Order: sequence, then structure tokens, then C-alpha cells
Amino acid sequence: MANICSYCMKVTGEPDKIREFIEVIQRDNYEEGRHFYRVFSADVMDEGTIDDGWVQIIGSCAWSVYSCMMEGNATYSEKEFDKYQKTKQEIEALKKSPDLASKNNYFFAKEKIEKEFLASSLIRESKLLNLTIEVFSEEYGCCFEEHFVIKNGEVLVDECVEAYEIYTEDYESVEKLNEEHGTNFSEHEFKEEMYLVKGGFGDWEFDEY
Repeated sequence: MANICSYCMKVTGEPDKIREFIEVIQRDNYEEGRHFYRVFSADVMDEGTIDDGWVQIIGSCAWSVYSCMMEGNATYSEKEFDKYQKTKQEIEALKKSPDLASKNNYFFAKEKIEKEFLASSLIRESKLLNLTIEVFSEEYGCCFEEHFVIKNGEVLVDECVEAYEIYTEDYESVEKLNEEHGTNFSEHEFKEEMYLVKGGFGDWEFDEY
């Protein structure tokens, strides 16, 4: 069974495009349309913000945001995207052909591949729907946090750093906890929190891009 990765995402764009993205990330039946692999949940925080051009989504996926929602090696859609990119290159070659019929086929083939290729990624959705997507995630069982920013299909931020939870009840005092982990947690944090996080990105604060 895969480890569970939790994420929080902000999506910015036109309201109708945001709603289309929500349909994609929440889709369970992979045959019905574009989808992400192994995204277990994608809950909208407040639907009322969509008409203002943004929304926050929280949820979970298998292993990491990278493996379920990005493109490249060790992603669930790796083989499909490799085939997709190869086909797109072949289609682009039609555009450069001196033959008029081939050039006409370019537009048909380009539209056809976008409709038939259903595996998706944050990169693809950002480009197709003209969205800016920022996402933070954590999987403390594997000791990491992720941070991605994608704008109109371009990856602006791609970060993964060490982060793990410390169970406060394992320690007699905050001094002993700080000494063992090289941290600087306060007495208040030690008494109020069952778990404290070392590393990571701190508070997950979304920015403007």
C-alpha cells in the first residue's frame, strides 16, 4: 500500500476554467475524461471564491504530488506522457511540411490528440486552462515536503525538502527535544502541540505569481 501524501493547493484563473480543473482532479472514472492518477481526494475549501478567480483545494494522493500530478521519471503517467510527447512531435512535423494536405491535417491531429489523451498533470492542466497552480505537500512518514508553482504550463518552482514530525510526548521537556533534534521550539509549542515539525517550508503561505 502506498504512503499517503497530503497537499494544499491554490488555483488561480478564470472561474469556468477553475471549475473544469476541479472536475479533472476529482475524476474517479479514468475513461470519462482527463484525470490524475491516484489522487484519493480533492476537496474544495470554499466554492464562493471561484467567482473571484481562485480556489483552495486540500486532499491526499499516493506517495507524493510529484508522482501523481507532475510529469517525468517515476510518475504514474510517465509512459503515457512519453507516448503523448512523441506523437505531438510527429504532429508538429506536419505543420512544417510543404504539402498543403499535411498542413491541413496538422490542425485536425492536434485537436484529436488533446481529446484522446486523458492522463493529465498540473503542467498540462495549467497550460490547457491558463491557470496558475501552487501546491504544498507533506509525507512525514517519508520525511519530506514539496512545493510546486506552475503558471500557464511553465514550472516556476519545483522544491522538495526534508521534513519530519516529532512526537512531543516522547520527551520530558522542550529542552531535551531541542537538544536531540537541533531545534528551537518554545515551551508553549511543546505543551500545546502533540506533534512538531522539523524542516519543511514552515507555514504554507501562498504567493502571487
